[in-house]
Amino acid sequence: ENYHVIALEPALGGFSVFEEIKNAVLDYYSHIDLAALRISAKDLDPRKHSEFDLIYSNNVIEHIPDLTSTFSAMNSVLSGKGLMVHACPNYVIPYETHFGIPVLKLFLDYQGVCSVRG
Repeated sequence: ENYHVIALEPALGGFSVFEEIKNAVLDYYSHIDLAALRISAKDLDPRKHSEFDLIYSNNVIEHIPDLTSTFSAMNSVLSGKGLMVHACPNYVIPYETHFGIPVLKLFLDYQGVCSVRG
């Protein structure tokens, strides 16, 4: 409560379904103050967009073409005590949500075979 939430697609020109999903989310949550910027993250400007206390992303950073400019822009709108939290897939971890492949069982089966063989 009492949060002002602003959303944006970090890299414009993605999948067209994202625009439909964004509109559905904004419609569903129309009772709260949720804004969506129509810019890419690298176009964030402290003179236009004020400051953010938290910048959060989940499984999108790896899709941003110009990561250096994007992080620079995000940093420029981060408040003095602000925090950036970015999660991205780790293809070494035995579960890949991008493809819905539960490889943990396969990993454990393989590890069991390796342990038996010593």
